[in-house]
Amino acid sequence: MGVHMKKSEYHRYLASREWALLKNRVKERSKGKCERCLVGNHAATHHLTYERIGHERLEDLQGVCEECHKYLSGEGSVDPARNIAIQLDRGFQVFQFFFTNTQVLLSVLEFIGEHETAEKILRFSDSYEEEFAPVFERLYPFVAKYLEHYREALEYLDGNE
Repeated sequence: MGVHMKKSEYHRYLASREWALLKNRVKERSKGKCERCLVGNHAATHHLTYERIGHERLEDLQGVCEECHKYLSGEGSVDPARNIAIQLDRGFQVFQFFFTNTQVLLSVLEFIGEHETAEKILRFSDSYEEEFAPVFERLYPFVAKYLEHYREALEYLDGNE
């Protein structure tokens, strides 16, 4: 059973020194970044529960960017965390495609005007597989693990909407 406050009491509480100190602690914990999408800057402190309103624990609060706060408050229909996860997944697929396909990488580099980079790769094209592909192979597990954690977070969000 949670603590109940009238709307006027709630607004007075949000203007209080206690709330300001608690918000600062959340901002310190978040290091200025959105704790939900992990991309935006911390712009607001969002209640995950109102069960202990006025006596919140740090875990009752989340530092969020403006877009995540709008979404969580029902003012926005686009979930920034979901969009970022989709972009990360697509970005990883593109990353994997380029770094495992030398000709595509060279074509893109030429197209965007990175002629010197393309020439360097061409000069070492025989050793590309030996020199560049292993780098990707070493990075792949870390990027894949990161995406796995992000997908788990999305599943959690889906279950708590």
